[in-house]
Amino acid sequence: EERKAFCEQIVRRTENGKAMLKLVQAEDPASQAQGLALLRRVYPHTSAVLGRHLLSDPASVAALMQILQEAGGSSWASGEA
Repeated sequence: EERKAFCEQIVRRTENGKAMLKLVQAEDPASQAQGLALLRRVYPHTSAVLGRHLLSDPASVAALMQILQEAGGSSWASGEA
């Protein structure tokens, strides 16, 4: 319950996830990996809000897909970021 509240606060403070997407779009691969790791951690607790505000925007989805493709072998997926 406490983790869920924390995740909800993160999403609220990042314009419903849009600022998180900007972090993931950074030029620096380490920042991208950290942004992806954060998104991965908060998504299970905030999927309704992120789905409604971030993932419903085709441009955001396209940007996220491009980032995921570019980060293919990154450590973000294994939780090491």
